[in-house]
Amino acid sequence: MSTKATRLNLLLVPLLAACGGSSGGDVTGNPGGNPPPVVTTATVTIQMTTPGGTIRPGSIYGRDSTLALTRNDMTFQYGRCTGAGPGTTTCTYTVKVGQTVTLVATDLTAAIQASVNTFAADRPDPRTIQSQFTSWSSPCATPERGVCVIRVTDNVTVEAKYKPLNLTTVNFQGAPNYKFTITAPPELLIQNPNPAQQQLVLAAGGPGVGQCIGLSPGKQCVLLLVPDNSTIRLEAIPITSALPMGALGPTRFVGWGSVCAINLTNPTCDLNGGSDQAVTMKWEYYRCVNNGVASPSIGVNGHFRYPADTPTLVSGQCVLVST
Repeated sequence: MSTKATRLNLLLVPLLAACGGSSGGDVTGNPGGNPPPVVTTATVTIQMTTPGGTIRPGSIYGRDSTLALTRNDMTFQYGRCTGAGPGTTTCTYTVKVGQTVTLVATDLTAAIQASVNTFAADRPDPRTIQSQFTSWSSPCATPERGVCVIRVTDNVTVEAKYKPLNLTTVNFQGAPNYKFTITAPPELLIQNPNPAQQQLVLAAGGPGVGQCIGLSPGKQCVLLLVPDNSTIRLEAIPITSALPMGALGPTRFVGWGSVCAINLTNPTCDLNGGSDQAVTMKWEYYRCVNNGVASPSIGVNGHFRYPADTPTLVSGQCVLVST
């Protein structure tokens, strides 16, 4: 684990020593009889930590005042502690004793992210350096999410914890029709903070959404990156596209696997996005042969044909798979 250290001054105040008394000493044994120096400053140490891997923490902004401040009071002009990489980053602020310090944490790209995998191979974990702020240690008071307020009476150390975003992998079996609605808390920002929740709607055939199909037992098709306290609604939508040549009857949604398996054939599954998870959505599909060759490409009227597992299929013949 790497450790980085930075020193940033919110308010640098010289130490003041009171003068007076006689040269004969005092009952405390202080030579010259002078009282001990009055401590007028203290150090606030911030430790930004990540659990390892490649993620980096966001930034912490600090400002001292006579009272507690809010996220809206903070701008880029105030002291900033920025994580240089994975591990622990340490910053120190020198402030006047008796002041109130407000620390404001930001995420490092905690927006909802979605990608559709139309390739044969699974994609690697899409999480790289982005992270989400999770919590402060004591003695922080937290009047709002991501904000720490401390009244400084002595040197103090606080920890700001970060973690990766959460990954939901959706596998498809068959040619899907779906709608996903993801809702998440607002991203923690320092300027122009948006108090509204984030929301993303992803639908088959929507703008920029490639088609993804899969045979049994399913193929990794949609990757969703979300912060904690997110909700994910997965909906199977009835398929209305034309059937491949030789097929009989429309394909239908036949159920769920993995974390949604308890929903059986209910077309809706609601998930908490607070941890990594995988789910499989299953539709009927056809194995077809076109001109004597199993065809994995787009078939009649835009409907997908699938490679045939059985050599007895003939041209134009399809077998319905419903599992």
